[in-house]
Amino acid sequence: MKKISLIALTFALLGVASARAERVAVNTFEVLGKNSEATHRQLRDGLIQGLAAAGFAVVSSEEMTKALRGSNGLSGCTTPACVRQVGELTGANYIVQGSIETLGNSNYVFVVQLLDTRDGQPTARIDDHCDVCSLADAKQALVNAAAELKRKTAVSVVPIDRTIKPALISPPVSKPISHRRPLRIAAVALAVVGLPVLACGGALWGVDGLEYTHKTSTDGTMKIIQNWDTLAIGIPLTVVGVAMLGTAIGLFVHDEAVRNKTSVAVISLPGGGMFTLDAPF
Repeated sequence: MKKISLIALTFALLGVASARAERVAVNTFEVLGKNSEATHRQLRDGLIQGLAAAGFAVVSSEEMTKALRGSNGLSGCTTPACVRQVGELTGANYIVQGSIETLGNSNYVFVVQLLDTRDGQPTARIDDHCDVCSLADAKQALVNAAAELKRKTAVSVVPIDRTIKPALISPPVSKPISHRRPLRIAAVALAVVGLPVLACGGALWGVDGLEYTHKTSTDGTMKIIQNWDTLAIGIPLTVVGVAMLGTAIGLFVHDEAVRNKTSVAVISLPGGGMFTLDAPF
């Protein structure tokens, strides 16, 4: 009796996990180059298998055909409005668009991206290639790309339901910094300029007072020695170089501190629940 109850509980948990899986529909998958229909089918199957293995609930081809029957122009479309409509008809959270091009006999270049059916905008994208690869290698590369798409979209254990309005997600407490990281660029520029300035100032300071030539008077009774007089230039250059390098170090440390800040969002769930999402940038 206990064994039967345990089996029933296992199937119930599997059913809950499947129900919570995010649904994806492969609406566009192009295979470019000289490929047979069998090659096209194997590569598409590789992508679908990868999506399923990554934890997505993949809308089958039969479901897609049935859902889009009578809806002209929706199959293979890419506009945001079209993506939203396909999501409504298929119940998919994401639309998958992909293409793979064969270069020669063994080189493959592919692009796979997820489009959110709530707004039709890209959520994750993978650009990759497989050089000197067999068909099985290219198929595995698509499986790996599907897993990477899942990793990029897995922001929480509980996926956001399509019925939740965007307004329920509060804006991040702290704004993510620019990918260009201007503080680090400024630090590198100061270091590149400050280091030679410091070296030049130190050299001028070091040679100050050293003899660079001498000569004897015409009557041979006096030796005239001429020394370098570079202290007035060496000291300011050294000070400026040290200041620039110090500023560069300070900017670099501040840039790292800003980069490690965490942005927190509060997400409301149906039924009144909520959880926080910590996303370091």
